[in-house]
Formats: sequence, structure tokens, C-alpha cells
Amino acid sequence: MAKTARQAALQAACGTTMWGVGGVLSNVIFNTSTASPAWLVSMRLTGLASL
Repeated sequence: MAKTARQAALQAACGTTMWGVGGVLSNVIFNTSTASPAWLVSMRLTGLASL
């Protein structure tokens, strides 16, 4: 495998892992608090805007 292909595979693996972790954590937030989906989206967008 070329270096760029290996790097692309690693980035894809990291991306899918983060997607899964985000789903699990949002499920925990919804099950343990009264947070709404709109609140979670606003928090994610606030974090994105701060980058």
C-alpha cells in the first residue's frame, strides 16, 4: 500500500470511530438528562464555530 492510501485508510477508520463514539455519547446524554436533540445540535454547532 502506498503511503497516501495507508493514511487515507487510517483517516477513514478514525472518522468512523469518532462517528460511533459520538452516537453512543449522545445516547447517554439523552438517557441521563432532559436534553433535547435541538440542544445537542446547538452545542455541536457552537463547538464548530469556536474552531
